[in-house]
Amino acid sequence: MLEDKEKKMKTKIILLTVFFMTVLVFMSGSVSADILLPDSIKERLTYKITNIDEYPDHIFFPESSEAVVDKDGVLDLKDVPPLMGVRLFAIDKDDLTEKEQEEIEQGNEGELNEELETNPNAVASNTRIYSMMTISKNILPIKKATVYLEVDPSGDALEITKKKVRYEYKNGETEERDCEYGDHELPQPTKKKSFASGGYSYTLMFLTGICVCCFPSLIIIVIVILLLYRRAKK
Repeated sequence: MLEDKEKKMKTKIILLTVFFMTVLVFMSGSVSADILLPDSIKERLTYKITNIDEYPDHIFFPESSEAVVDKDGVLDLKDVPPLMGVRLFAIDKDDLTEKEQEEIEQGNEGELNEELETNPNAVASNTRIYSMMTISKNILPIKKATVYLEVDPSGDALEITKKKVRYEYKNGETEERDCEYGDHELPQPTKKKSFASGGYSYTLMFLTGICVCCFPSLIIIVIVILLLYRRAKK
């Protein structure tokens, strides 16, 4: 009778171990893509509105910032904190006051951003943009990263579509990647350092990510097995 009970308990331990290991495998696959690895860095972003010529009667500006979208559609959020996402606003020039129009003609539009946000005719974007993105140190040093946008201020909200990212490397190389994931995630640069130049191997990065993700789960599994084993011996 006691032997049967011990066999059943051992079977439960084996089944639970298999179950937890299966869950662990699936978790490691989904979580490892989202964690910030120890060898990650922040890279500053510049934005460019590619179709700004289609809206010559509109002014575009970011919230909580004195940054300005220039005549070529370029926007640099250098005064925006890295983790803070900001909305982009658009307003028709005909909806500006005479004072606001004078300030803009004098090149002082950046100082008006917070005031223009409260204008009832200003429309806010349907998504936020960020001043920085996270990349791996394993990537070649980047000189400039530009996100290309298309906008449409004709509706109740300013529609923003991220089209592609252009990476300019310090060694003179360039790379363009389409934004396949829409507004949720920017495509990462792919040109990596060689191991000899101080870069990290992909295998080392992968193992580091797995360890960071899985170590807490492994501890829980070991504790559960030990508790069940001690209970079986009683």
